[in-house]
Amino acid sequence: MQMKIHVAFSGLGAGNIGDEAMMQGFLSIYPLPEGSTIEVWDKYEPILKQFPADLRFVTYTDETACNNLCKEADMVLIVGATIISEMQGTDWPLRILGRKYKHCHTVSVPCHAVGVGADLIKSHEGRQLFTDGFLQITSWTLRSARSRGNIIDLGVAHERVLVAADLAWLTPLEGVDRDWAQRYWRQMGWRGDTPLVGVNMVNERWRDNACIKTQFAQALDDLTRTDALQIAFMCNEVRDEQAYDKAAALSVASLMKSRPIMVPNTYFTPQQMIALLSFCDVTVSWRYHFTLLSFLAGAYPLSVIRGEKLQELVDDIGTTSLGIPESVTGEALADNIRQTIGRSKQSRVKHATVVEAMRQRSKLNNFFIK
Repeated sequence: MQMKIHVAFSGLGAGNIGDEAMMQGFLSIYPLPEGSTIEVWDKYEPILKQFPADLRFVTYTDETACNNLCKEADMVLIVGATIISEMQGTDWPLRILGRKYKHCHTVSVPCHAVGVGADLIKSHEGRQLFTDGFLQITSWTLRSARSRGNIIDLGVAHERVLVAADLAWLTPLEGVDRDWAQRYWRQMGWRGDTPLVGVNMVNERWRDNACIKTQFAQALDDLTRTDALQIAFMCNEVRDEQAYDKAAALSVASLMKSRPIMVPNTYFTPQQMIALLSFCDVTVSWRYHFTLLSFLAGAYPLSVIRGEKLQELVDDIGTTSLGIPESVTGEALADNIRQTIGRSKQSRVKHATVVEAMRQRSKLNNFFIK
């Protein structure tokens, strides 16, 4: 008899390309049975058409429908994302997602977390929300040893936890079309023989920090002028709101004297984003999955440590940390980009070895559920 599976919400369809990359990676190692149900941002979102047609989507805010599907399921899966964090406060994700998971426990449906991330939770309120909503999750595969340590610190038994890697490492690469990406870059004004720097920034709580944005603008102008590099602002989260990537890019570009390439915040599939990133020599990243997809594409990411998960990823793959946003100086940013542009052939060989190691680790994500 076929198992009935329901996938709880963790961000799919909201506009962050990393969420779709993780789901694609998961489906490559654990194809969901026909008729499986998945909670998403909006079940009518066109970007969901990239997934198999026999999956059923439900909007995550439809609480009655989600609760009924959970109750009818043989098991509930939580696929990818940093579901343990208080970087944005305690409402998201701890309170909102914890309420969903608590319902699973209430109706005695086993719940498995697959390929998730966990930050260190320090506040009493955050730790209590974890105990209420998350502690009874049956099994956990985590994307790193750091996340595992944070879960153990919250009281989860060692035998219920396994270190794997982020599911996006398993993003299928068959659909990566570099010919399309090259044409796209040409249309955007890339000169072809010029080193390309892809920059992904985030506003969030740094929206009004003029110092950070001035430092970035000055460094990128300096590289354009003295090193003949081309700068391209890119969005890994495509929503228009002020907290996200497009608004951050526009605010920095407005401070620049040179004219960077402004890649529209059109939604790209993970394969399209990897194809675009494969033409970047180096990227500057404020987002976990922009760093990961850059690395997967063969570009070298310099990561701004916007949260613990960025440090976790940098430590795992051995790339360069630029420090927290407030500590990045224009001079240090420009110097790091220059050094990275000139990295050795040996460094590129090591890069490919790390990608393969992370892909193999990610295959462990079906350990408890297979």
